[in-house]
Amino acid sequence: MRSATRAPILPDDMKLYRTIDEIEPDLQDRETVLTIGTFDGVHRGHRMVLEACLGAARSSNRRSMVITFAQHPLSLLRPVEAPLLLTTPERKLELLTAIGLDAIVFLDFTPELAMIEAEDFTNDLLFARCGATVIICGHDFKFGRYGRGSPDTISSLGLQKGVHVVPIPPFTDTGQPVSSTRIREALRDGQIEYANEMLGRPYDMDGRVVAGFRRGRAMSFPTANLVVSPSLCVPAQGVYAVRARTPGGETRDGMINIGVAPTFGLGESRLEAHLFDFSGDLYGSVMRVEFHKRLREERTFESAEALERQLHLDKQAAVAALRA
Repeated sequence: MRSATRAPILPDDMKLYRTIDEIEPDLQDRETVLTIGTFDGVHRGHRMVLEACLGAARSSNRRSMVITFAQHPLSLLRPVEAPLLLTTPERKLELLTAIGLDAIVFLDFTPELAMIEAEDFTNDLLFARCGATVIICGHDFKFGRYGRGSPDTISSLGLQKGVHVVPIPPFTDTGQPVSSTRIREALRDGQIEYANEMLGRPYDMDGRVVAGFRRGRAMSFPTANLVVSPSLCVPAQGVYAVRARTPGGETRDGMINIGVAPTFGLGESRLEAHLFDFSGDLYGSVMRVEFHKRLREERTFESAEALERQLHLDKQAAVAALRA
């Protein structure tokens, strides 16, 4: 399936490297403050690490750099355990770009990369290729073949090179560490507001609009039927208050149903978004939907008329939620 996520526009002074061989010395001959991780979702905990990297670099006139991966490492190492993602590769790159770092190393997680020993990864990539003199990472960060590398590995290898390692403790919310895993759990449970709190932004998905059955149009609730990447974590079935960004750049309030439309017996799960006061043609275009509040579970109605009455109530609830 073609990607349904827009390619980010990079600032002129930001470098993007998609292979190790592309990485080049800083044009201003600065040393590098570097952070590395998977960063799925780029949530509040991730941003704490990324902003620490940026702040340390700016305060010492060094280059700031992040190394991350287009795929989740588990998708290669242990595919059965690989999680559904909070961000597509393109969306993750877009969120990382917004942090304002000087350079992003955005690597495909390949079998060859997975087999690099932690010591070689540290010496050849982090020290020699990237010029890192300060490395900021999560306290439980693992890397290298079989995950044998840790912040202690980098500290030991960098001791004589003057490399300083700064492990960052987990960012906590209500006493619990914010993690991509906990955000996925909240989404699966329909706790969208809690997921958004941990993300520090509304959860969003980009989808391509495809033709549907047009049943919503017959009830004065036309819908845009979205096809999203199968790698993404879709929130629990139900009706949500959303904001959508149309291909023309407009932001529209609306609501979305995630589910099987049991009143009509469709069988397969769909994402059907209704945008308030919108009459444009969206077919074939990419639309981003932000999830703000879960309004109710999906349920079966005795008739299309009963469903239409409920949709009017859902719209009122969505309007109120989005105004709050």
